Amino acid sequence: MHWASVAAAFGCLFVIGLLDNARAPLFPEVLAGLTLSDAEGAWLFAAASAGGGAGSLLTRLVLARARPSQALWGGLVVAAAGMHVMGTSRGLPGLVAGSALFGVAFGALSLVQGALIQRGVPPPQQRRAFSGLHSMYGAASLLAPLLVAAGGRLGLDWRGALHLLACAPLALVALTARLGDAPGPAASTPTAATPAALRGRALLVCLMAAVYVSAELAVSTRLPLHLQRLGWSPDEAALGLSAFFACLLAGRVLLGVVRTTRTHRQVLAASAGASVVLAALGLAVHPALLCAAGLTMAPFFPTASALVADEFPGAFDRVMSTLLALVCVCVMLTHAGLGALSDAFELRRALWLAPALLVVTLGLVGVSARRPAPPPERL
Repeated sequence: MHWASVAAAFGCLFVIGLLDNARAPLFPEVLAGLTLSDAEGAWLFAAASAGGGAGSLLTRLVLARARPSQALWGGLVVAAAGMHVMGTSRGLPGLVAGSALFGVAFGALSLVQGALIQRGVPPPQQRRAFSGLHSMYGAASLLAPLLVAAGGRLGLDWRGALHLLACAPLALVALTARLGDAPGPAASTPTAATPAALRGRALLVCLMAAVYVSAELAVSTRLPLHLQRLGWSPDEAALGLSAFFACLLAGRVLLGVVRTTRTHRQVLAASAGASVVLAALGLAVHPALLCAAGLTMAPFFPTASALVADEFPGAFDRVMSTLLALVCVCVMLTHAGLGALSDAFELRRALWLAPALLVVTLGLVGVSARRPAPPPERL
């Protein structure tokens, strides 16, 4: 176990999780401050998704030539720059530019932190390590709306909040300045000899994770606005988002602590199936159940990351970069679709897209299980 790499990965996901999830509680203020419609405001998230796809693909090339620690520092500096540009924007173009820049950093750092865990943790411990890693995202997600609410009570507007958040990645650069890299396999390189069936297996796994993330972010990014339009106050809506992320954190901590003999796909199927039920009940019966869906969603992405590390160990960087690029494409389309559906039918109805995406995710879990696992050396 290379503890320095594990600590750096955990710190990285906490910081970018804080920045990522601060945008949702600030979203209503951004719409009002820049006088944007729901569809226009959706570009705050869609542009970041587009940038994330580019960032993950570029970083795969960077990791083939540079140390993970160098890629980590570069991504953190770009993340700080993106938040600063969003905070100084005077209209939609500036907001989109800053969001895209942050997205490039998010995609890059998502791949870097996964590589740090995959290279620094022995395979038998990787599912628990990925669960611990993504618990950091849950903790940051829980803290972000509370910090935004506290900043609002102190008189900090959305611009000031974004500028303050830009300091967090720079602080992590300073803390990891002496980071050493774990010895590990060199990043895999593409090969024309890769059988189409094996590439298809990897693509199905990547698409499965991407559709799931689209469903999770559809809920988390629109939950405060949804709750406010149901009559909740801004503080109550922020607490509702905090409850969602508290459930997300609790679920990921439990996944890391509780030992189970269930396979990766059994955990994925249980997570997606239970999330469909809770998300639908949250929209049809009571929004508290939508907040509780974080508990059932929690195991999915850490388990999907462990599945990639387990089934494609010699091609982790390549498969994960493809996964992250697909995540960005799916999330971008989801945000754009949510914005358009919200303008056309109202947000409450548009959010039914989330359980629909979870049904698709569940189907992809089953479809990918029917293909034989690829031999690692052939991918």
